[in-house]
Amino acid sequence: MEALAAAALTILALVAVAGAVVALPLLLEVRTLLRQLQGLLERTDALVEETRGTVQTADRLLRAAEADLTPALHELKEVMRNVGHVSEEVSRGMDRVGGTLENLRRASETVRTTTDVIRTGLGPHLVTVVSLVAGVKTGTWTLLRRLLKKRRSES
Repeated sequence: MEALAAAALTILALVAVAGAVVALPLLLEVRTLLRQLQGLLERTDALVEETRGTVQTADRLLRAAEADLTPALHELKEVMRNVGHVSEEVSRGMDRVGGTLENLRRASETVRTTTDVIRTGLGPHLVTVVSLVAGVKTGTWTLLRRLLKKRRSES
């Protein structure tokens, strides 16, 4: 009976040693993978911080551009209205004076046409630029929030 017990203990010891031999490379691989994962997380943190700085810089630039463009747009609209009024007044004066001032009437029409070109050509582009600035600003902040939310959910 003692021999049977000794044989059983020997077999049990051999199974334990074999299990340890098989498990050791797996444990080493798991440790390597965990170190790689830690390195990736550190790089991700650095990228998130860099992105945050970029977003803040972009936000400052967009705010400055918006602050500069908005008054310029208002001023341009006011100038266009004034030029329109002047051209209308010149046109009315031309009707009163008659044919002797035909050249002035043509000049008035040219000013009116130029005003219309400015109104229809430049006005929409300025609105588009202001809209683009607002869209980029909103998109940048949305991206930052999503990255931060994803990072928190992974933690």
